[in-house]
Amino acid sequence: MRTISWSIWIWRRAGNRGKLKKLFLLSKSHRRHIICKNVIWRVKVSPVNENRVVNSDGNIRPWWERYQPVSYKLDTTRSGNEAEFKSMVRRCNSAGVRIYVDAVINHMCGAGGTGVGTGGSSYGHLHYPAVPYSSLDFNGAHNCPTASGNIESYAPGHEEEIRNCRLVSLSDLNQDNGWVDKKIVEFMNKLISFGVAGFRLEIRNYPHLNWAPFITNVF
Repeated sequence: MRTISWSIWIWRRAGNRGKLKKLFLLSKSHRRHIICKNVIWRVKVSPVNENRVVNSDGNIRPWWERYQPVSYKLDTTRSGNEAEFKSMVRRCNSAGVRIYVDAVINHMCGAGGTGVGTGGSSYGHLHYPAVPYSSLDFNGAHNCPTASGNIESYAPGHEEEIRNCRLVSLSDLNQDNGWVDKKIVEFMNKLISFGVAGFRLEIRNYPHLNWAPFITNVF
């Protein structure tokens, strides 16, 4: 199920604490410094889990590699490791600052590639053993109506295509699959246990789609 570009923010309002700051691709220590200097109350951070390392075709560690997950491990990203993330969330909460995570839960990294992620996890085509996910956990020819396997139109009337086909060849998770939902829920619950206040999901630009079943399954 494709969850593209409708930003869902989940937070609790508290008096005049309405200022939100996005700290993009910064280290955890640098984020703490900015928060203290600017009296920020709510912060959205980049995806926190392990991602593909992009270092080819003229792309040297671009920002969008963070949006190509390899696992739900928090061991190592460009911003730090799990212990540093937990420390940042704890310190921010102690200062009255709430952390919101940009959650990539609708796809993994690009189909067809192989390699090792930022935390050392291997991956291959529809094969992510660190989760684990296999080919059984993805949308494909059995439910995607396009010959290419990718989304070819976002127009009304193409809802099945948008839900079940790949966005720019990213391996599209089948969120009608109970195992997929279970692993997503485990990942998000882990972050909540650290003190994360909420999540941002990307589904904004397609209001003609009904995302209620997915939201109900996960939340």
